[in-house]
Amino acid sequence: FLRRLEEEISRIGRGRSTSAIIMLDVDHFKSFNDTWGHLAGDDVLIGIAGVLKRAVRGEDVASRFGGEEFCILLVDCGVPKILEVAERIRLGIEAMAITVKGDVLKVTASFGCCPLDLYSGCDAQGFIERADQALYRSKAGGRNRSTIYRFGLLGRATALRELEASPAKLD
Repeated sequence: FLRRLEEEISRIGRGRSTSAIIMLDVDHFKSFNDTWGHLAGDDVLIGIAGVLKRAVRGEDVASRFGGEEFCILLVDCGVPKILEVAERIRLGIEAMAITVKGDVLKVTASFGCCPLDLYSGCDAQGFIERADQALYRSKAGGRNRSTIYRFGLLGRATALRELEASPAKLD
């Protein structure tokens, strides 16, 4: 993931395309594991991997980032599309049903989205940190939601123009 992210940052630096990172974290995963066991937790992670595989294109990169966190690199993707993909994945995870000892269990996930903004001077780690900040805003805002990173004035104005026709909300 990190190698592809660095390649994508270089690629968009040479052209006018846009790309993005989506970071997601399973809500209350530790308590899920503590209650239902690690095998049930593994089933959740496998289910999420399936949702991601169905939701991203071949040129995109979906990766487990650690524990119950996943990162997605969306290639050639503007702000409205970032939120559309994040919401499609979020709803797919919400619709999953994990059966453990006859009980049907549900999980949700929180999302942080960050466009790869060429004007910020960020490197791969900086963009990941921005996506992580947006993820924490989703968690602080009640979980099971998608939030796009709030960036500087120029980036925000550009994003607002892109969102003008979209029903999504820029946090």
